[in-house]
Amino acid sequence: MAFTSIIEIDVIEDVYFYNLRSSKSPLLKEYYEQTDLWTLLYASIKNETLLKLMIFNMEFNITPVHTFIKYYEEELLNHQLTRFHKQCIGYHVSFLLATLGYKKTRQIYRKDAVIKYGAFYEKIAR
Repeated sequence: MAFTSIIEIDVIEDVYFYNLRSSKSPLLKEYYEQTDLWTLLYASIKNETLLKLMIFNMEFNITPVHTFIKYYEEELLNHQLTRFHKQCIGYHVSFLLATLGYKKTRQIYRKDAVIKYGAFYEKIAR
């Protein structure tokens, strides 16, 4: 089944921004300042392949945030990722999954990853 037949990318974007603007997330700083990191994060909202991959990889015990980091590995090499930026990426992935109807279930630690802790999500029954 095609991903966009479930939820259109435009709807994902609208719900994502509603959730972001109504939050107290540190991600708001990146959003309002339109930083280079924000440009990358914003592009990922419209990246259907990445969204599918994040969900698919959870079946193989790869968290969505770790999928995100690997997918954008080259682009992220140009950024000096501080702890704050890593938190922003984590919040971003969390907002994306919440928008798609998932809730956080547990976290894991990956010693070899840029972002050490990643969360798994499960679909909310409707």
